[in-house]
Amino acid sequence: MTFEQFIATRTWSHNLAVDCETFGPFEDFDASDIQPGNIYCGSLFIEEVADWWPEDAHRGRWHLLIERSEYITDDLDALERRLYRWAISAGFGDDGQPTSIPEWEQEADRIAAKWVARIGGGFHPDTRGKDYVWFGKGGLRLFTDAEAADYDADMDRLFTIAADPYAHAVKAMHDADSKESAS
Repeated sequence: MTFEQFIATRTWSHNLAVDCETFGPFEDFDASDIQPGNIYCGSLFIEEVADWWPEDAHRGRWHLLIERSEYITDDLDALERRLYRWAISAGFGDDGQPTSIPEWEQEADRIAAKWVARIGGGFHPDTRGKDYVWFGKGGLRLFTDAEAADYDADMDRLFTIAADPYAHAVKAMHDADSKESAS
């Protein structure tokens, strides 16, 4: 499925709890909690931030939750692209069957593997380079300014291209452990 085909599945809902297959029927749904938003592929959605949401959620118009990652922004296109990448990686293809791993998912795997090889199992994608401390050769280690800049650029890229950057980190750590166990 192309991005354009994915977007073509978008339908507006005045109440996601009623219209989206993900929610199913809610008999005791409180009318004050009616949640509008866009539905994609019948079961994926991006919510519109409603008036009744907590004040700190009003930093953008649109809300997307993918696994444990939450995004609130005014940039619907960016959220749709993020949801599309996740949908493809989760197997939402033209025929509903798993699709091949997209190029950006392979790039995300390479980025995560690079940093796991460099700093080990303590790799955490949302830690900024200047704040990173780990045990390396010779003990406690900090990034140089150049290393921190390289790390930050890679993490910015990882968060841009990966639907779930943490899944790539966990996969890279698992792969590294498997290689170490085999040797």
